[in-house]
Amino acid sequence: MIREENKLNIAMAEGDYGIYLPVVVEGAEIDSADAFILTIAQTVQNELDVILSKTFSGAANNTIYIFFTESESNTLPIGQYRYSLDWVRNGSFVCNLIEDKVFSVRNKV
Repeated sequence: MIREENKLNIAMAEGDYGIYLPVVVEGAEIDSADAFILTIAQTVQNELDVILSKTFSGAANNTIYIFFTESESNTLPIGQYRYSLDWVRNGSFVCNLIEDKVFSVRNKV
């Protein structure tokens, strides 16, 4: 997984997994017990259809590490999706850290 030029869009090659993408939170203090929910969706008939939702925890130094397992990666065929990243503390929603950005899965060459 890589960040594209604007640092919020994400791209990966089809089938990539086990690669950690650091996301640094600025302007707020996060705790290692906080959870972060990554949601990847695509538009189907003008509605967002969630393809993958994954929760991450164990942040350190205000950094969250996003990664996929092989089976999670296999749910993302080549295409363009939208993603968001929500922050949850003690089971309660804190805020949407990243909202409605591009997540691309590209063909391996």
